[in-house]
Amino acid sequence: MESNKRPERYARDNPWSRVHVTSLSLRKGSTLRHFAEQVREGLEQEWWPTRSLFSITSFQETQIDGQDAYLITYRVRESPAYCIVDVAEIVMVSDLLPGNPQGFRTRAWMCDYDVPRYRAERIQILESFRVTPRPATYYTQFLSVKGVTIKATSKVDPKALTVAAEIIGPMLSGREDLSNCMADVGGDLAIIPKDKYVTTLPEYAHLKGRSDFTGRTYESFQLRGLGGGKGQPISSTSEESLLRLDADEHPYGRYAFDSLITVHEYAHGIQNLCFTQDDHERWNGFYDAAKRAGIFPGTHMMHNVKEFFAVFSTAYFEVTDEIGRGAGRSTVKADYPQIFESLEEIYRGAVLPAELRSRRSR
Repeated sequence: MESNKRPERYARDNPWSRVHVTSLSLRKGSTLRHFAEQVREGLEQEWWPTRSLFSITSFQETQIDGQDAYLITYRVRESPAYCIVDVAEIVMVSDLLPGNPQGFRTRAWMCDYDVPRYRAERIQILESFRVTPRPATYYTQFLSVKGVTIKATSKVDPKALTVAAEIIGPMLSGREDLSNCMADVGGDLAIIPKDKYVTTLPEYAHLKGRSDFTGRTYESFQLRGLGGGKGQPISSTSEESLLRLDADEHPYGRYAFDSLITVHEYAHGIQNLCFTQDDHERWNGFYDAAKRAGIFPGTHMMHNVKEFFAVFSTAYFEVTDEIGRGAGRSTVKADYPQIFESLEEIYRGAVLPAELRSRRSR
């Protein structure tokens, strides 16, 4: 498949069929016809070596809700012990987001003897997937990374979206259940313009006139990011922190924490939205043990388990001095081995680009 990024996948099974949705970044200039032909030519190889029978039954241009697409149908026997599988696949291409075109494949398959009974349901499933334009009422710039969207108003420097992708991409490259969950629940990242408050973002407009648990008002430049949560899954970070502006370059640069804000707030989103019950119990245990041991008394990270996890995440990605000057991943491993083991499980050793790993304390 002609692509410059790893495909993103979503899968769901039910008693009579399986549905897979795959998206991947295509090369510039790729067309729907070109992408569909690539898919068709690669199908037999995708099922190799398990298949013992393979035949394409149709390849035709179609439309779904007014959008151009290709429908490919084929039959395959995965192994002699299983039924002949009847597959219908919709292929679409979108240029709605900045950057390279995005290819989408929606595949639904079932045993051939179930097709007469469930044909209508399968068609309904396939036609329910469409490429929907993002509303341009506020956000006008979008960048997709590992199934989630980074978004900003036109006032934000496009470079900020690229830097944000370089940060949350590694954060989502660990445990697949967490990255899939963030994509499924809409755990996106919004960028606050450098000269605006967080309440300028539509998702946070309801916070006008309110303060956080530290007493900082949301309508100030002291709060330059927030983590997503249940009911409002959008995390946020600030343009000046992504562009690493300082006080000499920007009047609000003194509140910029480089990559710290983005890692900290997106870690909140991962914990709030996608932690399993086991994850919550494990980190509640770490936090309770730290309180009993009197570790980091009176610090921001000990306010609650959410801040505790977010700060250790920033230490793991080496963008903070909050657990000690110069303390980074090796410090966490040496001094807090159980916490390190859990972070390794979540992030799987991912690292940020060297230029994004500057450390600052709050």
